[in-house]
Amino acid sequence: MADKNQFCKYEPPGKASAHLSRLYYGVITNKLNGLEIERYYYILVLIKEAEGKMTQKALSEKICSDKVFIVKILDYLSGKGMIVRQVNEKDRREHFISITPKGEKLVPVIAKAFNDTTEAAFKGLTKSERDTYIKAVEVIKANLLLLPSDEMKINFKKVKKNKK
Repeated sequence: MADKNQFCKYEPPGKASAHLSRLYYGVITNKLNGLEIERYYYILVLIKEAEGKMTQKALSEKICSDKVFIVKILDYLSGKGMIVRQVNEKDRREHFISITPKGEKLVPVIAKAFNDTTEAAFKGLTKSERDTYIKAVEVIKANLLLLPSDEMKINFKKVKKNKK
């Protein structure tokens, strides 16, 4: 426990996690440079894995994001021809999301980029150290979920570099 006069004994986990996320997704974006989409790669994989059974609500819950943001993501992917939304005939308020053949072609490339980047990130760690890291992150997340919180959104976008 930090001394009440000391700011923080450790680097705040949110700062470390945000930095790690920027680095990780920077590598992913670099690996996937040239694809027709510039973001939301993981979402495309989740939609593919659901085999046409993913709803907007389920996607929102899966990635812990609000419905408005999900609509923006789906509009982007739909506009690029990667997914289609279909109204559920049994409940017209619900939409099923399916991947298109065009989107399906990208999934193996995206999955490989994520797998390779994750392996590179864990390089030098034993399986036990990897498991400990995952468990620690889960415990920190569970602890934070018990606290009152405002909803926050982090939206990583590739930085456009000035041409010289």
